[in-house]
Amino acid sequence: MRSTRSRIAKPRVRAQQSAMASNTTESDDTLRDFSRYLGDKHPLRIIFVGHNPSDKSWEIAAPYAHPTNKFWRLLRDAQLAPPHLCKASEYKQLPRECGIGFIDLFVTSGSDASKIGRDALKQVDWKQNFFTRLTSGTGGVDPLIICCVSKIVATKLLSGWKGEFGKVGTGRDWNLQGAETSEVWVLPSSSGRAGLTWEARLNPFKQLKARTATFGAWEE
Repeated sequence: MRSTRSRIAKPRVRAQQSAMASNTTESDDTLRDFSRYLGDKHPLRIIFVGHNPSDKSWEIAAPYAHPTNKFWRLLRDAQLAPPHLCKASEYKQLPRECGIGFIDLFVTSGSDASKIGRDALKQVDWKQNFFTRLTSGTGGVDPLIICCVSKIVATKLLSGWKGEFGKVGTGRDWNLQGAETSEVWVLPSSSGRAGLTWEARLNPFKQLKARTATFGAWEE
């Protein structure tokens, strides 16, 4: 299944806000801005939206890389990707092989999302910066699903979100530039710090798998 190209014009890519990356170089941002690795096969099935790279993810330049983070196990157990690709080191293969990509709200390191949020939200254009990176990474083609991974991501990105998980509308409902025609989903946090049972974490991922199964086979 292929969706139509977004009507939003592809914007000029902006430089990262200097205050959001004060302890990095431009090359650091390039390596750790996962939206730069969304590939050229669009629309993608799912783009997972994280908050920001943890210290470990920043160190090795790969998403969800902290050893206590459950994301890759959840991806595997929900059968959203083949087991051999369900590891942080393989994330660049997923857009081409499975139609799955990654992006963070903020391109700055830190394992305490609440502290990152207080500093980054002072940047007036942080959300527009996110939309610019998203639209640039997808070539202006809305993904089929854009998925917030955690309550804190949903709270920041989806103004007025009421706390529900699963499908919560479309990008147009939430004024998401670069994803207006996309389904919007919210999943529980995959962080090891989150006090959730395994089933509470896994079930929404399984629901996401069931939804993507209706799209048919991904063409490699």
